[in-house]
Amino acid sequence: MRPDQGEEVFMIGLPRVIAGYLKDKLNLSDEQEEVALYSLEVFIYTGFTFLGTGLVGWLFGCLQATLIIAFTIFALRCFSGGAHSNSPACCIILSILVIPLSAKIVMLMSPFIPKYFLAVLVVSGFLISLFITYRLAPVDTPAKPVSPESQRRKLRLLSNLTVVLVFILQGVLFYSVSFSEAATPILALEAGLLWQAFSLTNAGRRFFTGLDNLKIS
Repeated sequence: MRPDQGEEVFMIGLPRVIAGYLKDKLNLSDEQEEVALYSLEVFIYTGFTFLGTGLVGWLFGCLQATLIIAFTIFALRCFSGGAHSNSPACCIILSILVIPLSAKIVMLMSPFIPKYFLAVLVVSGFLISLFITYRLAPVDTPAKPVSPESQRRKLRLLSNLTVVLVFILQGVLFYSVSFSEAATPILALEAGLLWQAFSLTNAGRRFFTGLDNLKIS
């Protein structure tokens, strides 16, 4: 067994063990057990991700930006779906590495970005993200297909609305807070928005497929 396989077994097995325990104690049906299992997977994997990214962000001295990026990704992903690794552990580790690193880059860049350039970046990122979510969201997986079409339209609308709300929040920060204080959270919101939009594209799917192939090899 490879070293990462033990971690993989733990990540996959923990929700199933808890779901099995709940089934026995609460006399759940098989269908109810699957619903409980899915809910536990979302809760546990998301919990591990937020705890890990928060800890690394705190160690890097960029906790606020890390949490903003993480919550932005999570908020949009709830409706848009998106590509991800087949390995829960790989997804968590990638998030723990990428999100705090992005937050640190945002913190280092924000003092040197002119106000007009930030405005152009925010508008451009908004238009790109809105175009991607309008054309591609929701992106489902074989394990979690989205149907019927009415549900897809609803999720697409909510994805677009999330992008718009992030853009409005950026605008509020831009005009109501001093630029020196607003630049970092505005850039963090942009980083989260663009990363999640990237996960909806073919390039995003190829990226995560490449990670899985690298893991296998």
